[in-house]
Amino acid sequence: MDIRGQIVDTARRIAIILNNQGAQTLPQLQKQLSESNEIVHLALGWLARDDRIEIRRDLKGCQVRWKSLEYGRGLPLPRRHHMVKDPTKVTGQEA
Repeated sequence: MDIRGQIVDTARRIAIILNNQGAQTLPQLQKQLSESNEIVHLALGWLARDDRIEIRRDLKGCQVRWKSLEYGRGLPLPRRHHMVKDPTKVTGQEA
């Protein structure tokens, strides 16, 4: 898979995790995704640029949460989210 494919796939997996589990710290996301810092940060940037996530800094570090429709321009999850039982094992091979 090329770098763009990795970023898009990781962004989709982040969306699923945030929607299912709520706000996460960067280390929590990285642990669940088993991806490099670079790929996770690029995927978060992709989602932030599309205004799909909210990133807040507090005393514990950064918290990332999925924006719901109640909070402005938040967008629904990608269509395939209902097919994924374990977002940490998504490989981009689903139909």
